[in-house]
Amino acid sequence: ILPGGSGLFLMAARLKNGADSGSVGVRKYDGGDGEMSLETLDTVRAFTDKANLALKTYFELTAVFGVSRVCDSYENLEECFGQAKTALDDYYYDSSAPVVFYTGQKLPVSRSHSFNINFIKKDLAACVHQNDGEKLREIFGQLIGLFREHQPSKSVAVSACINLYTYLYSFFEEESAACQDIFPYSINVAKHLNRFCSLTEILNWMQNFGDKLSKLLNDRKKNPADRLSARTRRYIDEHCQEKLTLTKIAQDLNISAGHLSLTFSKSTGMTVSDYIAYAKTERAKELLRSHQYLIYEISDMLGFENPYYFSKVFKKATGLSPREYEKSV
Repeated sequence: ILPGGSGLFLMAARLKNGADSGSVGVRKYDGGDGEMSLETLDTVRAFTDKANLALKTYFELTAVFGVSRVCDSYENLEECFGQAKTALDDYYYDSSAPVVFYTGQKLPVSRSHSFNINFIKKDLAACVHQNDGEKLREIFGQLIGLFREHQPSKSVAVSACINLYTYLYSFFEEESAACQDIFPYSINVAKHLNRFCSLTEILNWMQNFGDKLSKLLNDRKKNPADRLSARTRRYIDEHCQEKLTLTKIAQDLNISAGHLSLTFSKSTGMTVSDYIAYAKTERAKELLRSHQYLIYEISDMLGFENPYYFSKVFKKATGLSPREYEKSV
């Protein structure tokens, strides 16, 4: 193998400074029909082991190597580079070893080309609002199971994780300092996720993210103020078809309206009225998606004074009028 160390270290420096990926050529003239001899295989493995040791020591990085068949001439260099890339892509699905030799692999065509997590957003929001860490852990387990079953490509998996991360971060944005350990990448989460080389690494990240968030919600449940807020949210969710006011909710929960208002806003970062509007809007979305009711019927079903006020609340929450939303789904 001709010296590839200098190129490897230049690539490592680029990665350390923020680049997402890099490549370095290492040549071995083996002769024959392109198949590697056992000696060459051992030599390449020894090189990758030493390279990873050096990268870990000097840059705190670990590399994954895709190795083509032997290149017998410069004219075949482009073909061999494609083989190495195919081997590297194969590592994403099977990360059992950090060096993958090209043996004619063809990636299955049945991999998922899209992965929409919007179907679980309502359940995720309910978990956060009710501080239900166990339910959140269960949802993350289901998501990880779906990823394993459908095995989305890296770009699709990363996109779904970004969507998940940013959606959940929106509930904690005002208290980001207290949640720094859970949401350390409020701006550059995409850059962090794109550095993962395998689906296993992405799933490990998702599991760790879910575990931390679940613990935070369970810890909150132990706080009296958070328990009261969770009771209030649960009450509103169960009675969102009624005309709700702070006074009525406080009476039914057997607590003073002033204490409830102050405790709820401190615990959640939103007023009781804000949450009432949120709960009613989410229920209205469900009814609109069914295409079974007129606007004034939904307004009446959710305890609004009149359809005009319902439309005003809905548009403030979603940016769309109820009719515009119904046409879009």
